[in-house]
Amino acid sequence: DSGLLVDYFSNNDELNHEYKKILNMYKNIFEKTITYNRKGNCIIFFEDRLNNRLLNNINNFHFNNFDGINIIFNDNKIKLSNKIIYKNVLKYFAKINKSWNIISNADPNDMNICIDGTLFDYTAGGYVPMMCEFAVFVCYNLIQGEYLSLKYNKKAFIYHQKIYKCMNTITFNKDNVMHMPRKIRIDAIISYIDIVIKPILDKIDYENWYDDFKNYFAMKLLAVFDFNNMYKNDILISLIYLNIFYNQSFKDINELKKYLKQLYD
Repeated sequence: DSGLLVDYFSNNDELNHEYKKILNMYKNIFEKTITYNRKGNCIIFFEDRLNNRLLNNINNFHFNNFDGINIIFNDNKIKLSNKIIYKNVLKYFAKINKSWNIISNADPNDMNICIDGTLFDYTAGGYVPMMCEFAVFVCYNLIQGEYLSLKYNKKAFIYHQKIYKCMNTITFNKDNVMHMPRKIRIDAIISYIDIVIKPILDKIDYENWYDDFKNYFAMKLLAVFDFNNMYKNDILISLIYLNIFYNQSFKDINELKKYLKQLYD
């Protein structure tokens, strides 16, 4: 229950200088290493999962049964278009293109980052698309770190049980779903945008950044946990988040910030 970022979030409700110090470390690394080239080992989390984890989940009954339904999420009307998104994700990862990459580990979750800035688990490390890193970070802070991961990756938290006191409550009432992540998690994403992402986007020519972001974000929801081992409502919340972000198109990072704030206002 100490030393990792998971413990930081267990013990805090507001961001402080310790967290900002970690974000500035990321900023410095990204600024020094950003380059337009081919990605490295991070494909094991994405391209290498297209024909196994992703395929398994899109064949799940609930994935198909929920397709085309209308949902109200936090007072926002959403129509789930899961099958269309799946086809677009396949098209995206079928392309072998260069991208704006940075050196990182491709998995910035709470269990891989120490409060002192030490990083763990470089299995997928190397040249990582910046939007891949960003998408993993956003997805983890919104729905995985204090909900899905706590339910479906319990072994990872065996020595960090205090995080369970922060576990989110999600309300499912027919076609009306409510989820409010803790404010510190939203603030973490906003700070990551302000400190790490925006300054770099301002310096490079990267018009299609959101197209990259949403496809990596989709894979984090569709190709991590096994839908066959999940409760129906947890598959639904995963698909809601998939549609919330995939069916958007932002030109400016500030538009994404505004959308996030509106979604959880």
